[in-house]
Amino acid sequence: MLTPIITLLIGALALWLMTRLARRIGLPEVVSIAVSLCLIAVAVALAPAAWTAALVSGNTGDKAFSFARIAGVAGLLFLSGARFNYSQFSKPSRLRLYIGVAAVFLFALAIAVPAIMGQQDHGAILITAAVVAGASVWLPGELSRSAKGDSAPFEMATRGAPLALMELAILVVHFYSILSAIGGRQATIWIYTIVVLYEAVKLIVFFAFVYFVATRFLDRAEGRISTGRMSIAYLLITILIFVLAVLTISQLVALAWAFVAGALWTRSDVGRRFGASSKLSVLCLLMSLAFLPVLLQTHGRNVTSWKVVALAVILAVAAKFATIWAAALVQGVGRAQAVRVSAAMLAPGEIAIAFLGFGVTRWAVDGPTYLGILAFTFLTLLLGPLVSMAKKIEEKKEVGAMKLNHQKFAGAMIVAIVLVLFGSVSALAQQPQTAGPRQEVKLGPGMSILAPGLMEIGAKTKLFLMIADKVSMTAAQRTKLEELYFEGQRYGVQRESDLDVADAELRRLLTRDTVDLDAVRAKIKEMAGIKSDTDMKRIEILLGAINALNHEQHTKIMLLASEPDESSKPRAQIYQ
Repeated sequence: MLTPIITLLIGALALWLMTRLARRIGLPEVVSIAVSLCLIAVAVALAPAAWTAALVSGNTGDKAFSFARIAGVAGLLFLSGARFNYSQFSKPSRLRLYIGVAAVFLFALAIAVPAIMGQQDHGAILITAAVVAGASVWLPGELSRSAKGDSAPFEMATRGAPLALMELAILVVHFYSILSAIGGRQATIWIYTIVVLYEAVKLIVFFAFVYFVATRFLDRAEGRISTGRMSIAYLLITILIFVLAVLTISQLVALAWAFVAGALWTRSDVGRRFGASSKLSVLCLLMSLAFLPVLLQTHGRNVTSWKVVALAVILAVAAKFATIWAAALVQGVGRAQAVRVSAAMLAPGEIAIAFLGFGVTRWAVDGPTYLGILAFTFLTLLLGPLVSMAKKIEEKKEVGAMKLNHQKFAGAMIVAIVLVLFGSVSALAQQPQTAGPRQEVKLGPGMSILAPGLMEIGAKTKLFLMIADKVSMTAAQRTKLEELYFEGQRYGVQRESDLDVADAELRRLLTRDTVDLDAVRAKIKEMAGIKSDTDMKRIEILLGAINALNHEQHTKIMLLASEPDESSKPRAQIYQ
């Protein structure tokens, strides 16, 4: 249990140190955080699978990471709510409307393309669309905080539009998850209508109740108790309401409450001071809690064509940037401001992590979709602040510092180019660490008769290691067999994890009123492929173990097997 906690704390410390270093060379804080987080993501993706498995520490660690991910996203939304500029959001804005229309277009496009290409699970399609069309609530706020003196349209667009998109996406995904659970031949339009009305009333009652509780507490506690006690009490109230929302409604609604709770806290003086402050250590901790778990948790998904995933991610990034940029230009914003608005709206950030975590618990999110969402999230998290910084430098025309700043930006763009391949790198990192395929194994003359028996004995004696002394193995032979045995154990654990994930997804497909037989058939084929890969790997390792011994040792092993009466022989109870 301590290993995941220590891992997340070390990740937060590394993020803090890298951010401080980036700030020293002149990068803005938000750019420094984005670059540092993406570098950590690349490092985790390139790390051996055995290392990440050790950091997760089994099922207990996996549950701890899941809890940390929810806490980190909720913390970022709470922080965003406390720093939100409501005076700008309350004003009408045509730019915000145009961006909303562009986001709806992206949402529809992201649904249509996978559906046309044959994606089976509609829930996975919806999650992908919500990530592509959505925007981080935290990141645009940080960009506008660092952009002093910007125009009001930029402020209203980058602070108001992400909030509206988040609210709309949460409602769509929440209602779809409810309606898909009751789908079937027995469901009619009246049943759907009643369920929608019931859920809508429940949401209204919930937020009205929590608004009353929170505001009443803040109004009564202000000036009567110390700020420390009031902050602790309000935090406890927020956590209790968050748990209530998770248990009674859904995780997404609970995350929406986290943002509302941060916004309501600004009714107090301590809340306003917190919103105006900039605590880098707190931000790095929340970023570590939110983003590191999705990189470290063993999800068992992989892809067969990582180039297709990388291409899809790049096209999605380009389509989103171009769509928002065009919407800003149509509204009448200048080209430079349109680029900055597009950059601010590019990254889904913590919203993508929230939707991905929600989606994998309800729908069959396959490997390409899962890894594609992660790649899109981290790539846009890096590109958005970098593009915004570049345009800001260009607008200011800082002649003396332009050369140096462009050099820094060029270096950061090199990192961006590397991160374009993040989808493929992450996919390859999740692939089982197997040796290259061996088309044939030459066992030598006369081995056709001995090989089947030796394979059976090797499978029962830990690749002959249990009878090493009886066949006079050398130290080099022992080392070779131990390496083969460890390789087989590691591969077996990884593929068993993949099989467990596939089995869970199959059960989810079968627990529906309307069972998609095509999706079930594809999942069964996937499970059969995992089993056949495991069998082939076992055969390959057994043949490698046989090749590690000489013919004299082969003969001794077969002679030992022919004497079953002695308890120390290969047919003894010790390895049966």
